[in-house]
Amino acid sequence: MHSLNCPNCGSALHVSFAAAKMTTCQSCNTSLFLEGEQIEKAGKSGEMHEAPQLFHLGETTSVDNDSYAIVGHARFDYGPGFWDEYWALDHNGRGQWISVDEGIVILQKPVAPEAVPKFHKTPGLGHEFQAFGDSYRVTEVNRGTCVAVRGSFPRPMVVGEVFEYVNCLGTHDEQLSGEFSASGTEWFRGIWCDPFDVKVVSP
Repeated sequence: MHSLNCPNCGSALHVSFAAAKMTTCQSCNTSLFLEGEQIEKAGKSGEMHEAPQLFHLGETTSVDNDSYAIVGHARFDYGPGFWDEYWALDHNGRGQWISVDEGIVILQKPVAPEAVPKFHKTPGLGHEFQAFGDSYRVTEVNRGTCVAVRGSFPRPMVVGEVFEYVNCLGTHDEQLSGEFSASGTEWFRGIWCDPFDVKVVSP
């Protein structure tokens, strides 16, 4: 990607991967949408309050026996607490989400649009359904709000955006998560990772 500058303060932008659709300016904390050489302001990047973290933006971490460069960090509020989502690139440049909630670590891959489970509305708690050759049960239904973003992401992340989400557990302990918002529906398949096996391999 060519060198880009923040339209708000003029500082050079540190965009971590070519397919990034959004990034934040480290100098003025402005969120920016990217489309080729075009840059559009998306507002402020929110307040990322200090909290214990297994790893930080810019570090490389080992998760599930693979190394991931942390290039994006988003925080979401769900009422009684918050959780963190990290956009991370493996050694081949392929991206995955690493979700961390109170020490629980889940490595998640986005589900292709043509393969997502089809629901006319958000499924309720306890709902059971079939997907990917497995049986799933909805174990959590809640609402999340994006409160802060840092770094670069493969899609726009808007501070203040509210969405409904469901977490589902498969018979083989695979996690399936769905997010429902005005901008659309996304699903993610994930595996649980032992937080004691998560290690920073380079700062």
